[in-house]
Amino acid sequence: MKILMLATGMGLGGAETQICALSARLIDLGHEVHIAWLTGDAGLALPAKAITHPLNIYKTPIGFTRAITRLRKLTHTIEPDVIHAHMVHANLIARLTRLTNRHKNGLHQPRLICTAHSSHEGGRLLMLGYRFTDSLTDLTTHVSQQAANTFIDKGAIGKDRILVVPNGVDTDRFKPDNTAYRNVRQTLGLNKKVPLERIGFWLCQMVWIPTDSSLITRRTETSARRLA
Repeated sequence: MKILMLATGMGLGGAETQICALSARLIDLGHEVHIAWLTGDAGLALPAKAITHPLNIYKTPIGFTRAITRLRKLTHTIEPDVIHAHMVHANLIARLTRLTNRHKNGLHQPRLICTAHSSHEGGRLLMLGYRFTDSLTDLTTHVSQQAANTFIDKGAIGKDRILVVPNGVDTDRFKPDNTAYRNVRQTLGLNKKVPLERIGFWLCQMVWIPTDSSLITRRTETSARRLA
């Protein structure tokens, strides 16, 4: 299949990481994967075999209009079987584009999946946007039941129109590694009695910290004190 992943942006973030991981696995399964995003530069290493399409728009009314035009042109060019949109702005753009998007022969309409990645994807106006465009998507998914319930309670979607699909974890990459475990503890100056799971979020942030030893030291000391 041809699959078009559409995101609001591809900077550093959990949703963007999931898009990359999902795209890589789909490519491994033999699918042709395109990744398009509305705004900004890619802050992650995108899968090497994915075909990328930055749409370069701004989050303004004019920008959204341009996004619909550019997405419609892109879908006519690559003719995807499935469009999988992620995050609120991309979800709404994909839905609205469907109103005007028709294949050259007038028969084909890609399947549209919209995935939300947060319990709070925007204010009242965006939730109304979700509600009024709900019929334009074939399936809406969320990454947690609690967040899906929040969407239902806000009236953004009916309870029979949303499916919970938890985030995936690549167990080939994320698995116990005693050597790495000891090295991280040694780097942070932690003894065996201090649990690392309490600073998991900070450890993820540390990967992207510039090489500023004083900054790393201060953050290490602060985190260690909180665990004491």
